[in-house]
Amino acid sequence: MTLCAVGRAPTLLDGHELKSIHVVAPDVVQLQCQIDLGNPTAQVRWYRNKRCCMIFSDITDDIRHVIRTDGDTQSLIIPKSDTSDSATYRCEAVNKFGKVRTVCRVTVLRKFQVSPALINIIDVVVFIVTHFFSKIS
Repeated sequence: MTLCAVGRAPTLLDGHELKSIHVVAPDVVQLQCQIDLGNPTAQVRWYRNKRCCMIFSDITDDIRHVIRTDGDTQSLIIPKSDTSDSATYRCEAVNKFGKVRTVCRVTVLRKFQVSPALINIIDVVVFIVTHFFSKIS
């Protein structure tokens, strides 16, 4: 008699993947996704820029990150963000029946950081105003 292994791969729940976000430092970064962890329960890992940075635990605290799981919900929280937290983040769940992952981009801006596009607009406005006033005088 042959015994078949009964189990299932982890699966990402539809519509509950990681979402890319923009925040202003030192705002909280909270990444969240929902993964059915399968059977046997999958091991969850979080990656930052393709490097494994944290391994799932019920609650893992370090100086800058908090990892939590609540049922199917996986969360990575950075309570006090910094521009160095800007990166691509991935949550991955793996068991012997398969693997699932979800990816997002986190952009952390400095307070009062001006984007290059806004600088270009300001330059154009300054040029127009300067040009206009030079013609009047």
